[in-house]
Amino acid sequence: MFKGFFLFIFGLIAFIFVGVILLETFPTLQPIWNEFKSLVAVTYNEVKVEYGALAAGVIAIGLLALAATSLNKR
Repeated sequence: MFKGFFLFIFGLIAFIFVGVILLETFPTLQPIWNEFKSLVAVTYNEVKVEYGALAAGVIAIGLLALAATSLNKR
C-alpha cells in the first residue's frame, strides 16, 4: 500500500516537473494548455450541477482510476 502511494506521489511530481519544462521550452503550448484546463473546469462544473458535488468527485476519481489502470497493460 505504501509503495503504491509513494509511486503515485513520485509520478505526480515527475508529471509536474516534465510539464513545467515543456511549457518553458515550448511557450506556444501555453494557450493550448489553458484551453485544456478551461475545458476540464467547464466539464467538471457541468457534472457538478447535474449530479452534485459528491457524485462529481466520485466520477472524477473513477475516471482517473480508469486511466491509471488502462496504462498498466503488460
